[in-house]
Formats: sequence, C-alpha cells, structure tokens
Amino acid sequence: MYVARVKVETNLGQSEFSGPLYVITLDEKSEVGHFGDTINDELDDIKSNMRRRSSFCASSSGTNVQGTLTYDKLFLDQNNVEGASFDTGSGIFTAGLSGSYQVMISAEVVSSPGKSHSIWVAVKDVKTEESLIHTMADKNMYGAGFDNASRDIVLKLAAGETVSIIHETDGNEQLVNVIFCVSSMKVEEIN
Repeated sequence: MYVARVKVETNLGQSEFSGPLYVITLDEKSEVGHFGDTINDELDDIKSNMRRRSSFCASSSGTNVQGTLTYDKLFLDQNNVEGASFDTGSGIFTAGLSGSYQVMISAEVVSSPGKSHSIWVAVKDVKTEESLIHTMADKNMYGAGFDNASRDIVLKLAAGETVSIIHETDGNEQLVNVIFCVSSMKVEEIN
C-alpha cells in the first residue's frame, strides 16, 4: 500500500497539499519475494518428477530359449509413468519417459561339458556389448556345471525405447531362476 499527497503548482500560484491518498496495489511482493516464488515452483516440479517411477521385475523358473527371453510372471509392478510397461509374453520393457534406467539380469546357468551360454541386455533388439555375460563349462568336466551369473547396468533411454534380454547357447541345458528387472533412476521432466 502506498500513501501520497498532492500539491498543484502553476504560474498563477500553488495549492495546499491534499489529504492523504491511499493506493493499494495487487502486488506487494519485492523482487526477492518473486524470486522465492519462482524457486518454490521449480522445487515443486522437481518433487513431482521424483515421484515418477517405473519399476518392474519378471521371473522365469527355467528356459533354454534362443533369442529374446520371456517370463512366467511379473512379480514387481510399481509404475506411475504413462506409457511404461513390461510384457512378460514378449519379454519386453518399454520406457514411458526418457531418462536413466537401472537394468538387472540374474540367473543360475547350467552348462554341459564344453557348452556355453551368452546373455545380453538389448535396447531396441540390439545387444549392448558391455552387458555380455558368457559362461562355459570345461570340456573335461563330468556332468553339468552350474554358475550364478548377473549383470547390473545403467542405460539412458528415450521414451518408447525397449529393453529385453537376449540368450544364445550351443547346449541343451537351461538358465534357471531367471530374474529381469528394470527401474527408473531419474526421468526427464515433462514440459
């Protein structure tokens, strides 16, 4: 609120000061007050983004499928991001928002002597070489060999990109207790 008094001066003379004139403005905040509002709005946006979450985990009791692995069940589905999904029938996770995602695969790998398994995380059906898990049983070994294998990587994904697990083997033994999880770490803001 502002208070003013008016006095008129001309070449013919001058008036007395008027009584107080009160002016109320709609905006009483200082520049610091406006800056604080801007910061609070941006913090609200950051908190809203932090609440966006996609976390999925699927499992398969055993498989020897060549190609993209599929899963028996989805045992974790914590998602509030539109467009994010995990289809156990196709074995494909789809990112709903662009951002950083943690991807984890683990399995008990069973191999016959001289036989091997190779497992990759794939983005848009393309193997990411840094994710390769390769196991091979010694050819002089008697009976099947067992290895526990896992890989945990972070991927930068665009909205709509897909992630899956690709498996190749030259043997008849299985991957057992396969677990595949994808979880958003930091998604980009929606404008």
